Amino acid sequence: MSSTATVEITLTEAQRRALAPYYGSRRDRDIGWVVLVVVWVGLTFGRDVSSDPSPALRTALPWILAAVVLISMSAMALIVRSYRSARQERIVNRTTGDMSLKTRYNDDGPDIRFIEAEDREIVVDSSVPDIFHVGAIEYTAKRGYPLAIWDTDGVLGWCAEGYEPSTLRAGSMRVPQ
Repeated sequence: MSSTATVEITLTEAQRRALAPYYGSRRDRDIGWVVLVVVWVGLTFGRDVSSDPSPALRTALPWILAAVVLISMSAMALIVRSYRSARQERIVNRTTGDMSLKTRYNDDGPDIRFIEAEDREIVVDSSVPDIFHVGAIEYTAKRGYPLAIWDTDGVLGWCAEGYEPSTLRAGSMRVPQ
C-alpha cells in the first residue's frame, strides 16, 4: 500500500462555485429517479385497475396513489436536504503521497476510474487525463468529489471546471518517512 497523508482545508469560495454544477446535476439525477419510479408505479396500478374493475380496488386506488405521492415527495425532500447539506460543507481533504489512477473494468457497463486516497476510492470521470503518478488530490470530505489532481512533480493534471487551484511545490508531494 502506498504512503499518503491527508490534511483538511477550509473550503474556499472558488471551490464552492466549482462544486455547484456537480451538486446540481446529481440532485436533478436523483430526483429524476424518484419521478421515474412514481410514473412506473402509477402506470402499473393504472393498468391493474383498468383490467380489474372491482369496486374495492377503485376505492383503494386514491389512497394508494396518495401514499405513493407522499412517499415520493418525502424522498425528494430528503434528496434536496442532503444536497443542501453537502453544499454547506466547509472542509476539503487534500491527500498527498504516492498514488495512481486505476481502472476497474466492468463487462456489464462503463469502466470505473478511481484514485485510492487514505483507504477511500475517489471516483473520477472520463475528463480526467491519465496521470500515472498522482502526487496530490483535493476532494470533498463527505462525497469524495475531486476538485483537483496533481502529479508527483506538483504539476496540475486536472481540476474541476471553474476552479483554479493554487500551485503545489514538488517537495510537498512526498510523505515524510
